[in-house]
Amino acid sequence: MAHDPKIGSPRPLGDLLLASSRRFRRYRWVIFVVAVLIEVLVIWLVHRAGATVHPLEPVGAGVVFLSVAVASVGGALLGLAAALVAVIASFALLADFGTSTAAANAIISAVVWCVAAIAAGLVVAYFRRQVARREVALQQALGRSLHAKEQMERVLEFSPQFYQSSRVDEAAAAICGAAVETFGADGARLYAIQSDALELLAVTPPSDTIRPGLRLPLADLSQIQDTLAKRRPSFSRDVRSVRIEGPALELRRSLGIVSAIRIPIANPAGSMGLLSLSWTHPIERPAEDLLAIMQRFGDQAAVAWQNALRAEAQRRADELYETLERVVTLAPTFHITGSPEELARAVCEAALGTFGCTGAALYRVEGDRLRVLDHRPPLEGLRAGRVFPHSTEMPAAAELLSHAPTFIPDTSDPDCCVWPCTPEVIRRGGARSVLYVPVRFGEHGPQNLLVLSWDHPIDRPDPGFLVVAERFADQAALALSNAAAERLHARLEASLRPSGPVDHPHLRVIMRYRTGEQRLHLGGDFVGSTPAGAAGLHFVIGDVSGHGPDAAALGAMLRSTWKALVLSGAGVPEAVDGMRRMLLAEKAGAAVFATIVAGVIDVAKTEVALVNAGHLPPLLIADGGVTALETEPAPPLGFDSGTPRPLRRFPLPETWSLFLYTDGLIEARVAPGSPQRYGEDRLRERLAAWKGSTPDGVALDALISEIETASGGHFADDVAVLVVSTKDRGGM
Repeated sequence: MAHDPKIGSPRPLGDLLLASSRRFRRYRWVIFVVAVLIEVLVIWLVHRAGATVHPLEPVGAGVVFLSVAVASVGGALLGLAAALVAVIASFALLADFGTSTAAANAIISAVVWCVAAIAAGLVVAYFRRQVARREVALQQALGRSLHAKEQMERVLEFSPQFYQSSRVDEAAAAICGAAVETFGADGARLYAIQSDALELLAVTPPSDTIRPGLRLPLADLSQIQDTLAKRRPSFSRDVRSVRIEGPALELRRSLGIVSAIRIPIANPAGSMGLLSLSWTHPIERPAEDLLAIMQRFGDQAAVAWQNALRAEAQRRADELYETLERVVTLAPTFHITGSPEELARAVCEAALGTFGCTGAALYRVEGDRLRVLDHRPPLEGLRAGRVFPHSTEMPAAAELLSHAPTFIPDTSDPDCCVWPCTPEVIRRGGARSVLYVPVRFGEHGPQNLLVLSWDHPIDRPDPGFLVVAERFADQAALALSNAAAERLHARLEASLRPSGPVDHPHLRVIMRYRTGEQRLHLGGDFVGSTPAGAAGLHFVIGDVSGHGPDAAALGAMLRSTWKALVLSGAGVPEAVDGMRRMLLAEKAGAAVFATIVAGVIDVAKTEVALVNAGHLPPLLIADGGVTALETEPAPPLGFDSGTPRPLRRFPLPETWSLFLYTDGLIEARVAPGSPQRYGEDRLRERLAAWKGSTPDGVALDALISEIETASGGHFADDVAVLVVSTKDRGGM
């Protein structure tokens, strides 16, 4: 290989003379001719001068010098030829063969000349071969250096491509492609170390039989374990001589691997993967400098891999954050009223938008079966109301009804559990990956099951995704519980109020109800009325001790008991006694009691008959003023021994209004922060303004709002009011 004389340090003179590519070597025939001419010329000049050379030492020195020079440049044969020309010329012109001494001297000189030329030629040829070997070695070293430089430049050139990938699979494919192009391999594979196995991330060129996700047990790959432990590339000239089995053997046969180089991919924490380069023919062991470059390539791949992992982790964190935000944002949409099916539809639609799944279903667990509440998008095989049996003997039944989500990566795998849906339903719905998330837990496990499905296989969700899914399930559980509570609350509240306006031919009935508890809007007061024949009216008003759901439930029960008894024809005392017995049977504590006023108005007899059990007396409003209908003192229900309470009758004028109320109305403050209560006296004075008129709902609402506003806020206690009046002459 020619070298530029301007590059590097000057070469020694010996290298210049011995190098076969120099001018002296290329023009050796010219040097031979010149040397022969000089020899002949010198010998002829000595002969012309008439000198007698005996022996031939002076001429021999020149001949030896010239023949050795020719031999050094042109080789031993040209040197010998030059020496023979001088011998012939000297013998012809100068040699003296007259004496034996002179003849011997001439022959010895001729032999010396020839031997010197041959020896010089051989010695120089030896050194020339050494120089040639040195040049070849230098050229090879230079070639390797240039090749190594080129490969290093490729490594550096491909490095930016590594860092452009924000996904691990993309980075793995880029690493394998760059490795094949850089090192001239026939194929490359990148593996991730997963505890006791190698998991294939990427393969180049792509294979129809070998795909990412293939796992190779490390227990079957002792050589690879040694490579990972030493963190240095290893070389196998013929992997066919290594005995392996299982997936590794299938991979080797499928790709036709003969020679292989394995490069560990490591970070400061340890080995994270392995890059395997393969050839389909035997290759010689790479030089150490090339192995070092391969390791450098592996280091660059490790950095790119780490960057992709960080980018992917950040992306997943962002996605989880966005998903969690959607869970928080969508949570209020769950809190709707309506049937469980309507709420299930809202939950499924929210799941589709939150998790990017292609299907969502909500089931209700009913003992040994599951009932479909809804499926989005609608699917005939999973329509609302469809029931699937559930048996503890089914595969993974316990896991699916546990507290933790259960993930099925591929429902097409016969070893995977496809419960609760049949395989036909799964295939019809196009679900490949399924996540089962339990919702609402009772004494025996989850009460509902949320099923998220994808129409393509997905990776196993990471813990962060599962946490978000569980939070979503918590929101759905809260929505289901709230919806059930709201329906129960509505039924309970309705049980405390009259079922509808009372249409009486002679009487106007107005009722109002306000709860002191503002969160659940449930109180212990109750009020009711129902016609008694053609010209009468049964009524009741009561106040159960305490507040909240327990008091409301007891009040609703007492009101229902009263209504059932009066509708069955029981008199007022018998109805009150039935309410007493019901309270004693159902009350949760010894201190629970109820005050009530129950009675019946007889329009024909113009009288009202009532029983008062510890309650505030009704107020009769007529032209004569406001009069309290006092009865004999009687204890509230729950504190007496069961002695029947007497029925007290009061006559009624031609036009009148009967005002019944609970104590929450008069216990309101007369002003915010005032120690004075509104009281019964102020109420009587206020009702006196209704004399001579028939109060309507507007007048009653104005009274209640006036008292509540004066107190500075909501009533502190429950308030129930019943106003019964004679209708105007116009029939109102």
